[in-house]
Amino acid sequence: MKPKILILGATGVLGIKLIKYLRSQNLKVHTAVCYQNFSLLNKLSIKYKIHRTFSFSKIKDNLYLESIIKKINFDIIYCLDSNLTSFPLIIKSLNFQKNCIFAIANKDLLIAGGRILVDEILASNNLICPLDSEHFSLIDLFTLNKNDIKKIYITASGGPFYFKKKSFDRVSKDEVLNHPKWKMGTDISIDSSNFMNKIFEIFELSNIYNISLKKIDFMISQDAYVHSVIVYKDGRYSFNIFKNDMLIPLVKPLEHFGYFKKFNTKLDLENYKSFRLGFRKADKRFKIFKKINSIKKFSHCDQINFLILNKKAHSLYISNKLKYNNIIDYVFKKLKKLNKNYKFRNLNDIVKYVNNVQNKI
Repeated sequence: MKPKILILGATGVLGIKLIKYLRSQNLKVHTAVCYQNFSLLNKLSIKYKIHRTFSFSKIKDNLYLESIIKKINFDIIYCLDSNLTSFPLIIKSLNFQKNCIFAIANKDLLIAGGRILVDEILASNNLICPLDSEHFSLIDLFTLNKNDIKKIYITASGGPFYFKKKSFDRVSKDEVLNHPKWKMGTDISIDSSNFMNKIFEIFELSNIYNISLKKIDFMISQDAYVHSVIVYKDGRYSFNIFKNDMLIPLVKPLEHFGYFKKFNTKLDLENYKSFRLGFRKADKRFKIFKKINSIKKFSHCDQINFLILNKKAHSLYISNKLKYNNIIDYVFKKLKKLNKNYKFRNLNDIVKYVNNVQNKI
C-alpha cells in the first residue's frame, strides 16, 4: 500500500531530504506545504511530481488546505515546519484524521500543545513518531514500563562554544550561527550555541512520553552518535546509538506500509571514541546550567512562556537590540511577569493563550 503523505515544512532541510528519498522509492507526496518559499516549493513540485502544494502565507491556500484536511484521510502527516503557524491546522485535522501517523519534528508544536496535544492525537487511533533524533531514539518508551525508569539522559554535541574557551561577551553572530556539525536555521543555531535547545528537548520528551521533567537531563556526546541513555531502577543502562542521519527517523513511519530503510545506516562499532559521553562541566558561560533545577518545576504555562520569550530574545539579538550573553537573562526576567498557572481546557485555549502572550511581550 502506498501511503497518502502530507508534508508541512516541505522547503526546509528535512522536507527536501524526505521528498528526495520518497521519490527514490517511487513514492509520491500527495500534499506539500511551505511557509512562504513558494517558488522553491513549485520547483520541487515539478521535479518530484507532488500532487498539491500550498503556502501558509496565502489566505486562499489556508482555506483550501483546511478543506483538503476534511476530505482526505492522510496516512502520514509530517510536521517538519518550525514555529506555530501550522498549530491551528493540526488542531482542525484531529477532527478528521483517523489511523494517521503524526511524524513530528516541530518542537514548538510539541511544547505549546503539550500533553494535551499528544493525548488528542492518540485518542483517534492515530500514532506519534517523534523525529528529533533524541526523542526518536527513545521510541520504545511508548511500550516500556516507565515505572522501571530512574533517569533519562538526552545528549548534546556541545555546539560552537562548549569545547572552546571564549568569552561570550566577544562572540560574533557568525560564530553563534556556525554549528560545528550541522547547518541549521537561525533559531535552532542560537539555541544550540547556548544549550537552550536541550531545555526545549527536555520539555518535548516529557510531553511525548509522559515522563516527569525531574527524571530528565542531558549529557555531552561530541560526535552525536549516542542520542540518549536510559537508567533503570534495577541498575541497567540502555544506550541508544545510531548514525546521525535524519533519514533514519524520517523513514520510520513508512515501515507501517511495508517500506524499510534502503540506505547505509552502519556504524563503526570498533571506534569506541565516537561513542564517548560526558557529564556537562561547570561552565559559568552557560547561564542555563544554573537554571536547570528550577526549569524542571515548570508548568505547561511556563514552558509556553519560555518558548515565546526565547523567540523574542532571538529577534532582539538578530536586530542588535540584545547582546548574545544577555539572552538567558532576558528570558528569565520577562518570565516572572507572565502567568504561570493558567489551566488549559483544550487546544483552542492554548492557541488563544499563545496569541495573547505574543501580543503582550
